[in-house]
Amino acid sequence: MKMMNSEQKHTDFSLYTFEEFLQNDFFISSMNYPTEETQKFWDEFEQMNPSNIDEYIAAKRYLEVFSKEKEEVLSNEETDDLWTRIQATNINKEKAKRKNYFLIGLSSAASVAILVGCFFLLKSYSSVLDPDIATFAVNTKADLPLTEETLLILAEDNVVSLKEKRNGDYV
Repeated sequence: MKMMNSEQKHTDFSLYTFEEFLQNDFFISSMNYPTEETQKFWDEFEQMNPSNIDEYIAAKRYLEVFSKEKEEVLSNEETDDLWTRIQATNINKEKAKRKNYFLIGLSSAASVAILVGCFFLLKSYSSVLDPDIATFAVNTKADLPLTEETLLILAEDNVVSLKEKRNGDYV
């Protein structure tokens, strides 16, 4: 049983703040490991109803919370089990992340392939729809007379011969 020394009995705890209570060794030890004497001392302090009673009660509750937390420490087996579950969860998340990256890459590659395919398809399709004049001339063979005159080919195989005047106009 620890005895209170006279210095502790004569300390004016009524002027202490929350932080000062928590920095005082006597306060901490008497709250964590109370004896009859320390319990009586703090009971008398509470009955005096000092102006800092709220500070005292807050500091006392603070220590109670932390002393309960110390009691709730996991055993080594529980800690190992917890770490195993955490690592398993992390591994599963990493696998899911890699799978997502793979699917994103695959989707991107497929999109690029579709765009390139569409580009070449449209390029070849537009040349079929809109041939140039040389392609049209080769594909369209009309039976034309051999002449040195300029010929104008019209619809339904109608051909008009244009004769040139001297100043460059056609008749």
